[in-house]
Amino acid sequence: MIEKQKKTKPMLFVIFLFVLTFIMCAQIDAYYVNYCPEYVLNAQEQAPIYLETPLGFQLTRHLENECEKYNVPIDFALAIMWEESRMNLDLVDGNDVGVMQINKMAVNWLKENGFKDIDRYDYYKNITYGVAIIAGKISSFGDLHMSLMAYNCGNGGAKNLWNKGIYESKYSRKVINTMNLIKNNMPFIRMDIFNLE
Repeated sequence: MIEKQKKTKPMLFVIFLFVLTFIMCAQIDAYYVNYCPEYVLNAQEQAPIYLETPLGFQLTRHLENECEKYNVPIDFALAIMWEESRMNLDLVDGNDVGVMQINKMAVNWLKENGFKDIDRYDYYKNITYGVAIIAGKISSFGDLHMSLMAYNCGNGGAKNLWNKGIYESKYSRKVINTMNLIKNNMPFIRMDIFNLE
């Protein structure tokens, strides 16, 4: 009986220390939150803010990585996805495939730029192709409207319009408007923020 009491006392002491430590930490944290607003701001800056989109976690992370790699604003890429496919990963519209609506003409550009084993139906690759292509358009033409026109109707079609003095299109304006809408709602991009017209 005496031996049992000896074993119980150290256990109670350990539990007491654990509870005391927990209470002290909570009090210290509460002090910083209440009296040191810069502590809260620093904590918020260090916490990762994950973008949420209808694409799901993995594909959204992939999109973020590709946008960083190709130096394309992610809100711009998301706006293209919305206008091209309403973010439907499985959409096939004639020759256009996937969320970025990659067509056969784009495949030629991809091959010329070092892409191998091209599979437009692969969700991840489709996103990569779209981001790479729009990055190429931005690099070539600079202006976002002109880059979008070339993405939408090919370089030849876009140049025909430019020769007529048309440097914006209904498509390019829609994408830019959607991009601004997305930018104002980041990081939580839900279907219900979009104008469904």
